[in-house]
Amino acid sequence: MIVYLLCSCSAEAFRSTDADTSPSGKNYTILDEMSVYIRFKPSAIKSLQIVRSILPAAKVVDLSFDGSTSRPLFWIKLIHNGEIRLGFVDCIANTFTEATAPVPASSLNREDRRSVDDFLNLSYDFQDVIRVAENASSASVLSVGLARLSDRLVYSVVRVVADRDLTRLTIDALDPELFRH
Repeated sequence: MIVYLLCSCSAEAFRSTDADTSPSGKNYTILDEMSVYIRFKPSAIKSLQIVRSILPAAKVVDLSFDGSTSRPLFWIKLIHNGEIRLGFVDCIANTFTEATAPVPASSLNREDRRSVDDFLNLSYDFQDVIRVAENASSASVLSVGLARLSDRLVYSVVRVVADRDLTRLTIDALDPELFRH
């Protein structure tokens, strides 16, 4: 089993000057997002279940919490019927909305297409990745994305522990022992 702890830090370590811009154009900080997360405690697993209730055959490849608005969202990228789709789950209304038109997976560049093909061949469910990441230290998952690390297919996971500490894990996507129960 390969699980790398890459970073651990308190959300308070980020000052209000460490701002980014939300899709709406509003400036926000990690502390702003953490306050939305702490207030609503959205669930990554529940967000996946909402997507699956609408698109049962879809495979989620990326999930990312967005606390830049007053309503917590999980942005979700998925593959469905050979197309890449991007949408979001409103964690209050428990709804999934597609944000862009689907893009044929065949139109991706060679490296992205290779990652998609590798991902589609994995026998694990994205929900299993979240479960492993949350159980590793009683954490809540904020984001999970598929990536390559030294030519290995991995999941890059950002978690919040004890409502204040952010941690990043890298989980080997090809390790069957990690997902076996």
